[in-house]
Amino acid sequence: MNEKLKILIAEDLDSDAELAIRELKKEFHDINTQVVDTEDGFKAALDKFEPDAVVSDYKMPSFNGLKALEITKELNPFMTFVILTGSMNEDTAVECMKAGADDYVIKEHIRRLGPSVKAALRQKQIEKEHFRSQENLKESEARYRSLIENSNDGILLLLDSKITLANKKLEELFEYSLEEIKQPDFDIMTLIEPASRPAIKERLEKAQMGIYENSKQEFQGLTKSGKIIDLESSISYINTNEGLITQSIIRDITERNADKRALIKAKEKAEESDKLKSAFLLNISHEVRTPLNGILGFVNLLTSTDIDESKKLLYAEKIKNSSYRLMNTITDIIKLSRIETDQLQYKESKIDLEEFINEVHEEFQDKAEQKGLKWNANISEKLSYYIFTDREKLKQILYYLLNNALKYTNKGEIGMECNVNGNNLEVQVKDTGIGIPADRQSAIFDRFVQADLSMTRDYEGTGLGLTISRGLAEVLGGKIRLQSEEGVGSTFKLILPCKTEKKEVSAGDKKEERFEDIKILIVDDEETSLMYLEVLLSDIFNNILSAKNGVEAIELCKGTPDIDLVLMDLKMPQMDGYTATEEIRSFNSEVVIIAQSAHAFDEDIKKALDAGCNDYITKPVSQDNVLRKINKYFKGSFTS
Repeated sequence: MNEKLKILIAEDLDSDAELAIRELKKEFHDINTQVVDTEDGFKAALDKFEPDAVVSDYKMPSFNGLKALEITKELNPFMTFVILTGSMNEDTAVECMKAGADDYVIKEHIRRLGPSVKAALRQKQIEKEHFRSQENLKESEARYRSLIENSNDGILLLLDSKITLANKKLEELFEYSLEEIKQPDFDIMTLIEPASRPAIKERLEKAQMGIYENSKQEFQGLTKSGKIIDLESSISYINTNEGLITQSIIRDITERNADKRALIKAKEKAEESDKLKSAFLLNISHEVRTPLNGILGFVNLLTSTDIDESKKLLYAEKIKNSSYRLMNTITDIIKLSRIETDQLQYKESKIDLEEFINEVHEEFQDKAEQKGLKWNANISEKLSYYIFTDREKLKQILYYLLNNALKYTNKGEIGMECNVNGNNLEVQVKDTGIGIPADRQSAIFDRFVQADLSMTRDYEGTGLGLTISRGLAEVLGGKIRLQSEEGVGSTFKLILPCKTEKKEVSAGDKKEERFEDIKILIVDDEETSLMYLEVLLSDIFNNILSAKNGVEAIELCKGTPDIDLVLMDLKMPQMDGYTATEEIRSFNSEVVIIAQSAHAFDEDIKKALDAGCNDYITKPVSQDNVLRKINKYFKGSFTS
């Protein structure tokens, strides 16, 4: 049920008020009315009665219609307001209408009051609805403008290829101000990278011909500063009386494309890695099976009864060479595994640099000459220094680099240079070998990578030497640099930060004793290993004793105090070499003890040295290696 129409009447004469109500009821059959005659009463009625229309006498003793009109408009500008007056001239009528009255009715023509109020109510409703629609439109436009301005994408409107609207994000993307972009002579192609312009022009020309492509398009934009950015544009078209409007929503996809390119690169690298791993595993299989085949084959031949002595020596040499090759393969795999799993520990020791480099020099001079290469060791600069670093790891790095040079050099020379530069040890290994192609130089230190995969068919070995060298150098805080030219040769430079200490030049600390008269105790529980070492040393040394465990070794050292050297196996029954060494050191601090073991891990070496060993040698023990170790502690010389 509709509520009754409420009309407030401001009138000081009761008779005129009743007359007005009677006329209003003729037009509005069901209404509520309230009559007031003072300003306070009028204000109170507006607040509590909440009328739909006001009819006010123009002139009252303490109040007038214009004041009532003013109060009404302040409260509700869309309130219907009709002036009712006893007499009104033209000027008064104009004044009332200008003040905002909807109509005025002379009391002599009071029959007009009902229709006048009805017409005014209808007009006010129209005005109110129009106002609301305008406000809604403004609100909608404000919301739309806010969405455009606050969008994370650039928004651009073109009217026949001329920019009519652009938001702030577009300004950020292209670095042009909105004022610059909206200039009539601004060319849209200024925002497009030259290589992308033909495709954009073609699309705009098709649109002018009525061929619309409402789809996403990727292209490259050009900023004001000249920066190229990757963009994605969603385009739509609207035909209007003014012309064709092109709406473009532009998104910066530079980062997304960078991620995409990174994923593609990672995928390619993974595919390459898989290929390299497969090649590596095939090579490892070859490197294990080939020497194993040689060992087993020649062992079977040696067991034949009808072969002469010359063939036996030849077969034994083949077995030895194959064994060394198999051992090197297994060693490389173990070392790489320990580097990859971060199991290597840094063990600093004080190293006599001159002695250390001369040891390396002597060994590789022999190897180079055996291959018919010239050995060029530029170590003439005095290396009278002690350096403090991990001796075993440094030695392994140099051995890998030098063996690598030997492997890939078939003629010419290999060489080594060494010097101390401040707190850096610098060692260069040079060769005149096959060299490395420029496009492969950044990859050869990566695991499972060689300069050329086909090289595995021409050169034996796992191809892990450089990978292991770099890993060891990084453990020591150093780095390896490469210079190489294909067909000319390569230079690898090790730069190793380490503490250095100038060495005082003095007479050597080696023991005064004839080399061949050194008394040696070999301690090993394996009968084969014991026999091998006795045979290995018996041609040079006259006094060789043996023990099969740590207990026997201690008793012999106590009963034979003039023993000069102990070759101590570390893993034995009853008492291991670590414990035996500690016991011997409790009563003999002078005897030289060199540990010998099949275990080549850093922690084993450290444990042996901590127990009191002077040095360490890894099985299988070669005559050259063991004699170098002995020569390190005793005066004498030998020829390998």
